[in-house]
Amino acid sequence: MKFKTSAWVIVIALLIALLVHAVHWYAQDRVRRLLSVEPRGWSSRVETTEALDTPQVLMDEDSGPVAVSVKDNPDEVVNKAAWSLVADTAHSCVWEGIDPSYRTETLIAVAGQPERVHWSRSVQSGNPPPPNEVIVIGTDQYHRDSDGPWQKDAEGGIRYVVLTNQISMGFWLEALKKDLKLIRRDVIDGSPTFKYEALIHPDGVITRDSIVDIWIGIKDGLPRKYLRRPLHKPLSPQIERDTFTCSYGEVEIEAPI
Repeated sequence: MKFKTSAWVIVIALLIALLVHAVHWYAQDRVRRLLSVEPRGWSSRVETTEALDTPQVLMDEDSGPVAVSVKDNPDEVVNKAAWSLVADTAHSCVWEGIDPSYRTETLIAVAGQPERVHWSRSVQSGNPPPPNEVIVIGTDQYHRDSDGPWQKDAEGGIRYVVLTNQISMGFWLEALKKDLKLIRRDVIDGSPTFKYEALIHPDGVITRDSIVDIWIGIKDGLPRKYLRRPLHKPLSPQIERDTFTCSYGEVEIEAPI
């Protein structure tokens, strides 16, 4: 048993080491086309598209110990934040997306050691894969489709552990080397953050000029929110946009059966 556990630990470590090279491809190939998510109450949440923000003149203030300074390089801040999220063992992230073909919502929660992952995807409309829910406790994996009964799978849960890391990092790393700029201070769910912004041009996956906004916690350097939205107001009401928000703290994930 100890040998088996050690083998899994080595495999996971190797996969995470390769993650930084694979995550750009994975995001660009749009894993969200397979597992895309959409906000509840979508029709009432679509805002009028805004232009790029004008950066404010910011100075570091005497506010006690901070993880992020206004002098820090934006790419380094966001890259470090993405890796910090993967290393964190108590957080819950919600991925909301609007796609021209369908709209869904996904919850990704991570807790403790051994790794515990809760993956829940609900579908609002369109024809994507059906809703599903997965819980991983160490190497054990459980799943249910729609509102059906829970089942323990024969396969281990490593795929979902790696997948949650890939998706979590993919959003933040997508904006690197895109001339990220520090825009202003903001507060997200009561946490002080720095907002960074970049313009992303069409590349075959993203079909129109888009603005990416990223909020990073000033005190802890952890990612708080990602928002990609079109630069210009589209003619269709079905706006392609992605939102990824994370909160931190105690998360309870237990075996369902």
